[in-house]
Amino acid sequence: MSLGIMQTRSGRMVNVLNFKPEDVDLDDIACSLSRQARFNGHTTEFYSVAQHCVHASKVAEQLGYIKPVQQWALLHDAAEAYIGDIISPIKALFPGLDAVENRILYWVCVRVGLLPPHRNPHGLIVKMIDEELLAIEAAKFMTPDAWPNPPASRLHSGFTIESGWDPERARLEFAHRAVELGLTPGAKLKGGVS
Repeated sequence: MSLGIMQTRSGRMVNVLNFKPEDVDLDDIACSLSRQARFNGHTTEFYSVAQHCVHASKVAEQLGYIKPVQQWALLHDAAEAYIGDIISPIKALFPGLDAVENRILYWVCVRVGLLPPHRNPHGLIVKMIDEELLAIEAAKFMTPDAWPNPPASRLHSGFTIESGWDPERARLEFAHRAVELGLTPGAKLKGGVS
């Protein structure tokens, strides 16, 4: 296989180094993120990136933010469907990875009708929601000795997480939330959506 080319769940051949709008498939994103563990899998139970993204969009809704904020919150980690959820300490070692991630996010946003990351006024809000969830998730899914000083909650959303979802439920919840928020770039989202 050539450098940067991967095959997605749907069978598409995607060049992550030359990502294009036609490479975006919300089914592929939902499937991939539902199978990727947050915190590199070092949690007390399985907790997926897809579940994290659904929760981010729900926190945005709970805090009264408009639909585009909720949409951006759901898709803020969509590039990880193509490059993986690389933990921050490792990502910092590869500065060029940000450019790849940003290009993928750019085309995801364009494909679903959102402003791209560099022009998206909701980025800061979603970053705060992401940090809020990090605090909640660390408290719920990390052992105290693994993370003795988890980040503090700044938004005080009161959001709680009962448990981690299995990958299939996470995929279905992500797909359902995408449709609920009107994120259908001409692609069909399968399962659990009528």
